[in-house]
Amino acid sequence: MQLDRHKNQAHLLASTPALVETPQVHPLADYFSQDDGTLPEIELHFAVSADMPSAFTRLFTLGARVERGCLWDKTSGREIPFTGPQDASRVSDGVVEPFHVLAQGIDIDGQPLPDLGVMVCEHVLTLDYCMGPDWDAPRIDALLSLLRQLQQQGGQVRIPWWQADGEQEFLQALCCGGVDG
Repeated sequence: MQLDRHKNQAHLLASTPALVETPQVHPLADYFSQDDGTLPEIELHFAVSADMPSAFTRLFTLGARVERGCLWDKTSGREIPFTGPQDASRVSDGVVEPFHVLAQGIDIDGQPLPDLGVMVCEHVLTLDYCMGPDWDAPRIDALLSLLRQLQQQGGQVRIPWWQADGEQEFLQALCCGGVDG
């Protein structure tokens, strides 16, 4: 009798569909998931120009790599190679023109971010990203975490790309912690 009961329990377990955990949809998924060929931008404005280079350097402490890049040296009137995060200070000092690089390998608490474009200007860092399937909920939350870190370094986040409603959704997610907010 005991054997029959265990047999029935085993049959019930085998015939019951497994509970499949469906991935949670992030409230900002619409701003990341569909690759439409554009490169949406997230701006970080710094009231103090000296804060911008330290924020740019923060990307490198989080694992950012730049394989190649060029800057325009104002004094010599020629292109020079990107040498590292210290080049952001050269923009603030007026020695080189603003520049754009592709930052790869940024890791936020074990969550690798897809590549981010970074435009370095005197008082502004502009991050751009390629929309698509690489942006799942954990990566969107990791980006929000990065933005919070850059806010702590003096950056004010603006997202005019998505207009007023989209910017408000981003700012709400920033203050509330994303998916688990």
